[in-house]
Amino acid sequence: MSSDSAPKQLLTKFVVSPLTGPSPYIKPYCVDFVLDGVNRKWHCMRNHDAVVIIVYNTDRKALVLVRQFRPATYLQRCLETNGGKLESLMSVETAPPLPAEAGDVLEACAGIVDKPDKSLAEIAAEEVLEECGYRVEPDKLELVGCCRSGVGVSSAKQTIYYAEVSDSVQVSEGGGNAAEGERIEVVHWPVDQIDQLLLGSGGTSGSCNEIYIGLQFCLLWFKVNKMQSS
Repeated sequence: MSSDSAPKQLLTKFVVSPLTGPSPYIKPYCVDFVLDGVNRKWHCMRNHDAVVIIVYNTDRKALVLVRQFRPATYLQRCLETNGGKLESLMSVETAPPLPAEAGDVLEACAGIVDKPDKSLAEIAAEEVLEECGYRVEPDKLELVGCCRSGVGVSSAKQTIYYAEVSDSVQVSEGGGNAAEGERIEVVHWPVDQIDQLLLGSGGTSGSCNEIYIGLQFCLLWFKVNKMQSS
């Protein structure tokens, strides 16, 4: 595995507070409905759909993945270690209880669908360039399929593509959009080491091996559909 490593992250503040105004990313709401004659109520959240891209570098025989700090993951891991005491994270006087790496998540390249003037394939190609540094043409992307994420809360739609790249089309180091606060580490993971990730050895939290479920699907799809030809 090779990593175009970013400098070590230093987390100096992590404060949780109630969402008091509208968010451009999520919209919580309550649904009242009648199903089989029974009145029911459910709390839901509307968020953006997304594109996910399985990127394979044919020269390096490696999948191009990204690792980045996810505040929601960091928050959950803090709660797992402090007995679920959210109030302990609501004080500006309290130092972050865990190192920044506790919030790192290894993922496939992805991005939200928030450009109505562009096709999904165009958005996907932009994400590959922005996050991973490879230039791909939208019409060269292979459509893998669609799925729903967080079906109990948001059921946002994810459209998944496959892209093959080579070193010759790497035009930058990637790393995400710094203007939007992104700080992404590009990871080239050899395809002959995919099983290490599928078994959950790509990262741990306590004694429980973890893997992001979206990445797990991407790895399995690649292994079943592309591994023999790679």
